[in-house]
Amino acid sequence: MDDMVHAYGAYFESLFSEDPHIPFFGRFIDDCLAIVYADTAEEALQLVTTRVQYDDCRLTWEASEWSAPFLDMHLYVDPISNQIEHKPYKNRLTT
Repeated sequence: MDDMVHAYGAYFESLFSEDPHIPFFGRFIDDCLAIVYADTAEEALQLVTTRVQYDDCRLTWEASEWSAPFLDMHLYVDPISNQIEHKPYKNRLTT
């Protein structure tokens, strides 16, 4: 069954894999992360919502210019180096 789920996801991901506005897209089971080139977080949400679709699956997106949780990491842009960094993520509901 896992192979079918991955094949399903891979098929739809191939449809937007060449999109110049989405230079990175990663998925682990049902968690997705995208880097989107946009002028605002709202524009990024609009781009990813309209371009990343899996038929009848509804994805819920959040956007931030500087940081985002993904799996057990908190990803953020270091303001000094301008590089993407990470640190352990602690969910407010489980701490």
